[in-house]
Amino acid sequence: MFQAYTLARVGFAGMIAGSGTQKVAPHGGTEGRFGTNPIAFGFPSAAAPVIWDIGNASLMIGEAILARRLGESLPAGRAFAPDGRPTRDPDAGLKSAFAVWVGHKGSGLAMVVQLLGIMAGQATAPAAQRDSGFFILVVDPALFGPAADFQRRVAEYVDSIRATRPLDPNAPVRVPYDRSVAERARRIAADAIEVPDLVHAALLRIAAGDAAT
Repeated sequence: MFQAYTLARVGFAGMIAGSGTQKVAPHGGTEGRFGTNPIAFGFPSAAAPVIWDIGNASLMIGEAILARRLGESLPAGRAFAPDGRPTRDPDAGLKSAFAVWVGHKGSGLAMVVQLLGIMAGQATAPAAQRDSGFFILVVDPALFGPAADFQRRVAEYVDSIRATRPLDPNAPVRVPYDRSVAERARRIAADAIEVPDLVHAALLRIAAGDAAT
């Protein structure tokens, strides 16, 4: 979530978790009990902020909507139809549930995000993107020691991760968010983003005032 980047950029460490509509099945189940439940951590650094940002669904709602609009199938094992059977049909998955990310470990993390949402005032079983939860924890590293020293050590540590001997010499080890930073810089330099032709055509219709798109 961009909020984690914003916090880290101004010198704070933080954790942000959002829970909502029950669209993700717990490990071993086929009915939604979790939201897609993104959780993000941000740490200030002497270099670029260090960000870890994931969703706890094996497939995000936006990906399924895009697949439906493009007439594409979902990857196998990512969604369940209303009858509980696995499905690759985006429409069926959107009407029912998605699989949780990385099995029982992702299921446990999704549950924790849901409980943090409840602590923040979320309904026990929010429906239709209402009464969802948004939990933010912000920490000032200066409370534990010199902030500049912390940021320096963060930068040194993540550089040591990048310097890890890779399995594939042509695929160096990355730190989470490295690809996003590089991609953002590339797109800003190009002053453009790539989208499928079908999406571009739909955007043009919207710009022309076709509200039905």
